[in-house]
Amino acid sequence: MDKEVYWVEVEYVSHTGHTKPGVVYAFVPSTDAIEAYQAVNMALSQRDLRATNWLLIEPYQDKLFLWDDDEQEAHYEHLCELAMETNECVFDDFYDQDEFDRPEDEGIYWAFVEFRFLYEVDPPAQGGFVNILVKAWDALDAHRKVQKAVLSEDLEPFHWLRFTPVSRDQDWEKEDVTARFKHLWDCAEGSEECQWGEICAYERYEDE
Repeated sequence: MDKEVYWVEVEYVSHTGHTKPGVVYAFVPSTDAIEAYQAVNMALSQRDLRATNWLLIEPYQDKLFLWDDDEQEAHYEHLCELAMETNECVFDDFYDQDEFDRPEDEGIYWAFVEFRFLYEVDPPAQGGFVNILVKAWDALDAHRKVQKAVLSEDLEPFHWLRFTPVSRDQDWEKEDVTARFKHLWDCAEGSEECQWGEICAYERYEDE
């Protein structure tokens, strides 16, 4: 699989206590969200920092919002380009924890996962993908819950595209998509179970 730049927002503390707890954006070339998590985690460790909450892990080009102004957009586009050029994790500015507000409750996370069927299906299909919404404390908590749900359906997850916190007011290009999303969001908000979108299957993977 080809790499693309992943955008990660993570809270951290210092192993030694010499650095205040804080939050930072990281940009890293990866094939999926789990590889991005592992790369950022290693880069933090090299700075004597330990991640405490993974707030966001998603492809930068697929982010759900626009920056406030052209200067801000150019800044983060530059970090993305630098990450791809160096094939390394690039950090934005590190901010102390008292400079931002963190939700005290679980949020709704959107996970996108590709999987292989562990059983025969008709018509024949090798695998597929699905969007899932789940209530979770952070991206890793969402990963644990979604992975458990996917495995329980005799599906083998192998490519995690994103773990993105989403609000109910998120707008999509089509009204029917927005309506289905709001329904899944409401179900996720009122349940501890994963809420599945439509499972899409394909006969073979494109890279084979």
